[in-house]
Amino acid sequence: MIKGILLGILLGILLVAGTVYLYFWSGNAPVATTAPPIPFERTLARLGLHSYLDKLPHPAPQVPADEANVIAGIRLSGMPGFNGQLTEKQIWQVTVLVKNADKIPESVKKELAAGASTPMEMAMPENPPAKPKKK
Repeated sequence: MIKGILLGILLGILLVAGTVYLYFWSGNAPVATTAPPIPFERTLARLGLHSYLDKLPHPAPQVPADEANVIAGIRLSGMPGFNGQLTEKQIWQVTVLVKNADKIPESVKKELAAGASTPMEMAMPENPPAKPKKK
């Protein structure tokens, strides 16, 4: 009797795995970016993302969340990739601004509002960094 139950469970698992494999192998799975998500896709992606992020170190900010550091993350922070463009301290200042965005002082809000009218020419460098050459 126990052998029958175990055999049934094993065959059920193999049947489900085989069906999923055939579904993807046959090209019926919606894999385009515009396609609707497959069942459990969001749940499984969120589970994997949170598991990955939980394993990463969460260092404390290297700058205090004071007015000077929050204002210094504001100017010209259109949030493109800043690798090599900002110092370590400036990256932490932007992080502190974003983390404390719900509790920033009025003076910082005024600075943010003033920055909203900054012309695009001031926000973007005239000579963008050269793209790396393909090998």
